Amino acid sequence: MFSEPLPVGATPIDDSSGLKLPWVRTRHQLNEVEADNILKAVSAHFTKRKPPQEWFRETDLRKLHTQMFSSVWDWAGCYYKGPLRNIGIPWQQIPLQLRELCEDVRFWLEQPCDLTFVEQSARIHFRLAQIHPFPNGNGRHARFTADLFLHSLHGQRPLWPEQILSSGSNLRSEYIASLKEADQGDYTKLIELTQRYGARNPSEEVVLGEPFFKKAFSAAKRDGIALNLRRFCKA
Repeated sequence: MFSEPLPVGATPIDDSSGLKLPWVRTRHQLNEVEADNILKAVSAHFTKRKPPQEWFRETDLRKLHTQMFSSVWDWAGCYYKGPLRNIGIPWQQIPLQLRELCEDVRFWLEQPCDLTFVEQSARIHFRLAQIHPFPNGNGRHARFTADLFLHSLHGQRPLWPEQILSSGSNLRSEYIASLKEADQGDYTKLIELTQRYGARNPSEEVVLGEPFFKKAFSAAKRDGIALNLRRFCKA
């Protein structure tokens, strides 16, 4: 059905089963209706700040995907179950890997950690893209979740250009290269890319003085976060 070339690294849509909009016949139309659906999810989540401790759970990650794509696909929020793809882990491992990611995030937020929120968001971004838990929309879900994490902690989220989704674009190639380097344990390029498009940590003054942080973190944890910010700024 969607015969136009796929962007590099995108999950192919083998058929239109599950498509709720029968009038959608081209990939351009599909991209438009999915973008409209995602915009509604953005409006629902990025107009408020809720500590990730309260929402970064496996069930909530599935719910985010549902909210992003449920107007277009009836499988929104459902884990992929099928043959091994050229990207992503075996489907049987998806729930466990997502729970482990959620545990990592909880550890970062509760225990001493030498990663800033921008660095944590980059790891969330990569890990979700690596797991590839859904039939489609995984890259957008990974960016949405990582950006929401950063926004939730009073950081500034990146504004990704549309070319990130475009087949053959230099920006798409650079983005895929940054994920491949992250797969080797080097997050430098992915962090630099998110910063280029606007990702920022909260200021030290906000971390130490904002009531949000005083409620969400202990004094010792806030001091540790501030120390990481100073180290990150000097790097």
